[in-house]
Amino acid sequence: MHEKRYIPKIIQSAIVLLVLSSLLAHQAHSQESDWEEPLSLHPQSAAAFDNFGSSMAVSGDTLLVGAPGTNLEGAHNGGAAFIFQHQDAEWVESARLLPDPPQPGSGFGNAVAIDGNTAAVGARYEFNPGSGNGSGAVYVFAQVNEAWQLQARLAASDGAPFDLFGYAVAVNGDMLAVGARAADGLTGQRNSGAVYLYQLVGDDWHLQARLSPDDLSAEDHFGQALAFDGQYLFASAPGRDHPGSPNSGKIYAYRLQEDEWTLAAELTATAPQAESQLGSILSLEGGTLVAMASQEYQQGEMPPAAPMWGGDFGAVHIFELQDGKWQWQNRILPPSEEQYGLQLKGLDLAGERLAVSSLSQGGTYRYEKVSGEWVQLPTLNPELRTLTWGEEIQLQLSEDQVLLGHRLYDLNNESYSTGEPLFSAGVVFVLDWE
Repeated sequence: MHEKRYIPKIIQSAIVLLVLSSLLAHQAHSQESDWEEPLSLHPQSAAAFDNFGSSMAVSGDTLLVGAPGTNLEGAHNGGAAFIFQHQDAEWVESARLLPDPPQPGSGFGNAVAIDGNTAAVGARYEFNPGSGNGSGAVYVFAQVNEAWQLQARLAASDGAPFDLFGYAVAVNGDMLAVGARAADGLTGQRNSGAVYLYQLVGDDWHLQARLSPDDLSAEDHFGQALAFDGQYLFASAPGRDHPGSPNSGKIYAYRLQEDEWTLAAELTATAPQAESQLGSILSLEGGTLVAMASQEYQQGEMPPAAPMWGGDFGAVHIFELQDGKWQWQNRILPPSEEQYGLQLKGLDLAGERLAVSSLSQGGTYRYEKVSGEWVQLPTLNPELRTLTWGEEIQLQLSEDQVLLGHRLYDLNNESYSTGEPLFSAGVVFVLDWE
């Protein structure tokens, strides 16, 4: 007699999801003869499994893109980051940033930030003597006479194995914020998270503060996403529980006053939803903060037996500074027209423009603030090949362009020596806003 084996529903859902993904991919490849790739960026040195586009940051006419899968001499998956300059209506590769010394599988390039002549690249899995594997590091580069040079390698003095220091980075002028979403609390809360703040004094970066809210609990992941404008620092804790709503998420706002960072506000959704993970992504512009709740179920509270496909997940919450206080203002839910559900993946705010990317055929939803209201514009729907389910799509706005990073994208270019696709090399698509 054979024993009957029980397969949990979540595993059944995953199996069906993989089957659907395979069918959609096959359908897409069968139609490749009619497919035209939009304008795209990739390094001259592109190789399979580089994962170029895993992270992006824009400052003026400069674009910084992470490629953590890049193989370096003596370091498999040592990672790299690439700088592109916007010149004569084109993006031109101008520099390649590397860790020194490189470490295999360091995660260098999984997080990037840039402001003017300063760039920061996180290496969340790096080893540090005394702190162990995965304690993490951040590399800071400075542009001197048009050349980018390594200025500093930073690591937490109180680091521990798999703190993931460098999971998130944010730069503003001479200040740098680093998120370590898996750092333990000072009183033992496992993976509660921490944020480290540094200031540039002369040519050296000095630790200014270590932030960790008093109400953090285990698995809150404070520091998973950061937004920084020099006056306010926002750090998310997507795993923070609200009464009756576990993992609904919270965002902490800090303000610099008399050389000290003090907690200025704690932001949540007006009706926190269980497992919504508010603060998965943050973007700040002036007095407006936008925050992704990547797992928010758009039809209301998610039922316990909800499938992993066929549902619409992800919402954008907007907070604004009014009379010196940050307040929740709006919740944006892009419309779903997809048979298998809408999956929001990336967002960015620039001026009075907001863009939100989705996994569903690579659609990008656009909004513009008109007379104090966010008005939806026609959706950008480039003809992209079917994307990989679960892929994290990076999004940045640059002037009149939308930049979309797809780290798992296969490059198919006959000019390469083998003529074969470069699997998961990654790409950044460049789309016009209008």
